[in-house]
Amino acid sequence: MNSVLSSVDQISRQLDRLFRSLRGCFVFELVLLLVFQLSISVTSLAAGSVNSRRGDYVISDGGSSIYGGQFTPAVLRWTEPVDGYHPEGCDNSPGLAKNLKQFGQVIPVVLMGEDSRCPLPYGRGATDVDRKFYGVGSFFYMGNDSACMSPSGIRCGATGHLVVDGDIVVTTAHTFRSIDKSRRLSDREIREFRFYSKVWIPEEMRRNKNEAYEFREYEIESVEFGGSDERNRPQEDYAFVKLKERVGQTVSPMDSSGREIRSNRRRVADDKLVRPLPFKKFDRKQVPNIGMGVGFQKDKGWEPQKNCQPFAIHDPPNGHRMGQYPGTIIVEADTNGMSSGMAYSLLVDGEPHFAGVNVGFYPDRTSLHGQFDIWNRFNWGIESNSIYDHFMEFRRKWGRN
Repeated sequence: MNSVLSSVDQISRQLDRLFRSLRGCFVFELVLLLVFQLSISVTSLAAGSVNSRRGDYVISDGGSSIYGGQFTPAVLRWTEPVDGYHPEGCDNSPGLAKNLKQFGQVIPVVLMGEDSRCPLPYGRGATDVDRKFYGVGSFFYMGNDSACMSPSGIRCGATGHLVVDGDIVVTTAHTFRSIDKSRRLSDREIREFRFYSKVWIPEEMRRNKNEAYEFREYEIESVEFGGSDERNRPQEDYAFVKLKERVGQTVSPMDSSGREIRSNRRRVADDKLVRPLPFKKFDRKQVPNIGMGVGFQKDKGWEPQKNCQPFAIHDPPNGHRMGQYPGTIIVEADTNGMSSGMAYSLLVDGEPHFAGVNVGFYPDRTSLHGQFDIWNRFNWGIESNSIYDHFMEFRRKWGRN
């Protein structure tokens, strides 16, 4: 976790600038197959089709799901904590006051349809469900060459999420393509990426005593890809990343320049560790189609964003252009650039489980404004069941059962 930059503050400033102007290998119009023009990573803000007000995810005793809390007491609270804190509500779009009255309004800037994204709270404003997604993080290329950095200094970046283990991240394969999209990066270049995630810090080590979670940086040990040609085989556009250490297990304070004082490392109690998403095979038809996801978004700055309105996950219908790619799914989540690698989740036995990885959108060269259309305008990803066996094989390489 040796810092590449001189301070966490400098990292944050650079990443803020990067998010505002990102043009690298994940904010591009990459054509997977010319005939289908599947665009990668600048994932569209396709508003979901759930026709109900924003509120709680509610799971009834009978296993059926509704949204909004109209009929049963909330079991899982996603948008507002039980104690009523976080009164600004869900929307955090630039130029708009944060208040509950804006729920359901169309956001007319840089987005399409409703913007159901909102910041993932850390600390007092967080719900129990929010905390289940603290395994989210971002990958950034921190090398000093042009392999994945533009002449103006814009670096490649994407989202990733801890799954099952605290040191294994699932993301997209195209996370690790060169900035000109022409090639997969070499092993040496891939190890120039860092994974950034917010972790719990003891009070006496915090830069701000009132903020319990701070970003820390993690190095890559190994990466395994879904295949050799994700550009022509989109169902292979996933990657498993083994980090050199468990995220948040040991932490250090920062000195005045923002460097970790590694001689003063401390192990964190297990109940303070970020929790990876659980992963097992399950039948999506037997669980509520209530999708949840958290990822980084280039227009939202250095804060992970959750979809505070639930989204649906679909299999490609008969005759659909995605039907020839086994394991791909169609998703209604609101996303934008930098969200490639975001984990989809569904509720299995009342708990969010890893259900897939966000990859891209269709069609290429389309406006960000518009509504979800399962045939003509949609986000897409890779279903978890299709990569489960490969994931478990990867874990066994590291002595996991």
